[in-house]
Amino acid sequence: MKKTLIAAALLSASTLATAGEPYVKDSDGNYVRDSWGECVRSIDWTPDAGACPAVEKAAPAAKAEAAAPAAAAPTEKPAAAAPYKGDIDGSGTSAYWVDYKQRVVRDNFGGCVRTIHWTKETAIAECEGWKKPEPKPAPVIVKKPEPASVVAKPAPAVEEPPPVFRGLFKTNSAELSDDAFGKLDLIVNYMKKYPAKKIIIKGYTDPRGSAQYNLKLSERRAEAVKDYLVKNGIDASRIEVQAFGETQLVCTDMTPECLQMNRRVEIEFVK
Repeated sequence: MKKTLIAAALLSASTLATAGEPYVKDSDGNYVRDSWGECVRSIDWTPDAGACPAVEKAAPAAKAEAAAPAAAAPTEKPAAAAPYKGDIDGSGTSAYWVDYKQRVVRDNFGGCVRTIHWTKETAIAECEGWKKPEPKPAPVIVKKPEPASVVAKPAPAVEEPPPVFRGLFKTNSAELSDDAFGKLDLIVNYMKKYPAKKIIIKGYTDPRGSAQYNLKLSERRAEAVKDYLVKNGIDASRIEVQAFGETQLVCTDMTPECLQMNRRVEIEFVK
């Protein structure tokens, strides 16, 4: 209510701030006063400016007659707040009165003096005491140092087992080929290094011949691999033998290459 009365008095008098003047004057040269009768200080006011004159200059007769009667002063007069020293740039605004330096004019209580064009959309946040949203600071990741007494131990190296073994056999034979021995030696070395490991030896055949015959042949092939491992120091209790005959073909063509792939033994490590 207090700031509204001040702004109304200033607007009705067509207020302008004059350069170098410590108090605001209207277009007729009269000092502009607030509702308490005090002169409105300009941006250039300093403590050395002196008191505002008690009596204004007389206005022209014609204008004096047309002037509205002054409002009655309130019975109590609050102490005037110290003027706000910070300048606010009012360039381009029509919501507030500005001086010749384009600074927003303030009343004796430090409030910005509004014009009739003031709206919430045209208001200056700094004048109204509105806080501008501050950007959120980036999260800071703080890594706690490990205690000096704790020494990280390197993880034990885990050696991977050799690749799945496939021993090739000649047609209608359980005799290991020359290529099988080098691969089986890898199995022997691995099982000696990890004595808790166990394996399953699975025997297979190609699709030629009867199913019953092929089943027996696949068992003989698996047993041949087991015998080689046992002869090279692997305990037989760590080895299981399974026969599948022609039931699980890896290739269905009848080419020599495909038939040779099906005559095989696979070794599976038990987890």
